[in-house]
Amino acid sequence: MKSFFGYPGGKSRLATRFVKQGVFNPVLPITEYIEPFAGGFSMGLTLLKEYGPFPVRINDIDKDVFVLWDVVLNPKERNELCQKVMSFKPTLRDFAKVKSRILADKDKCRFHRTRVERAFDKLLVHKLSYSNMGEKAATHVGGKSQRADDGTPKQWGFDVRWNPAEICKAIVRVTDMVKVQTAGNFQVTFDNVFDLLSDISPKTLVYLDPPYYVAGDKCYKHSFANNGDGKRPTNKHEDLAKALKGVKWRWLMTYDNAEAVKKLYPGQCAEVTLNYQMSSAYRAGQSLKPNTELVISNFPPLLKPFTNENVHV
Repeated sequence: MKSFFGYPGGKSRLATRFVKQGVFNPVLPITEYIEPFAGGFSMGLTLLKEYGPFPVRINDIDKDVFVLWDVVLNPKERNELCQKVMSFKPTLRDFAKVKSRILADKDKCRFHRTRVERAFDKLLVHKLSYSNMGEKAATHVGGKSQRADDGTPKQWGFDVRWNPAEICKAIVRVTDMVKVQTAGNFQVTFDNVFDLLSDISPKTLVYLDPPYYVAGDKCYKHSFANNGDGKRPTNKHEDLAKALKGVKWRWLMTYDNAEAVKKLYPGQCAEVTLNYQMSSAYRAGQSLKPNTELVISNFPPLLKPFTNENVHV
């Protein structure tokens, strides 16, 4: 199920494919579900729709992601957010303004934004940004000039994804489904992932989509390559592998196809190849490019052989 909130590395189409191929059949029925790296929460939405109801906890260390999800699940704040979306008409300068505000603010709240204002900023920056990369994108959709090489205006401009009625419809569709399929037992947190993983009950299913090993620092404000303060930490990818080793609860994880990741999970990695393409490239008519990701799990049997499938994100 597609989220209302586009996010780098989103898994909506891959989630549908997993359901079709019965990837999660060995762990059904799901009695409790956790996503430590929530982002757009596409995998969890698909599982809820297909296999719910069950309790859910989503977590993201990015406070802006946390606030956005927490706001849309609060009826009063959801209405305020949708009213703000419906009344707003973005300009070319808005992407840079909001990006700057988010990157400067972090968790210091120096701009004294309300929760709804903070949620709106996060939603807006992802809708306007190149390939849903939000504040990590270098520019908005269509580039700075909004023109092709021959000087003509690009067919798809910076606001191509800003359709207020459709955005609000998607927010309502997603949050109403979540409330029904979790019977209101839905928790949103922004905990450190390692603290979260240290206290999980044995019957829980955990889906992990950690920051990319190779390009995580380019895609995420809180990647495993930085602490947010300019200091390089210990290898958190290795720390994650250690945290998952020998746990009693069931987990499935997707990762970029890096040799270093395969070494961390010997004998547990399967490759899934998608004909993958950024939405901007798709709209420009560029050809599809095969992209292989790793699927890692501690509950065999895991996967049937995967074949190429066209995916536009």
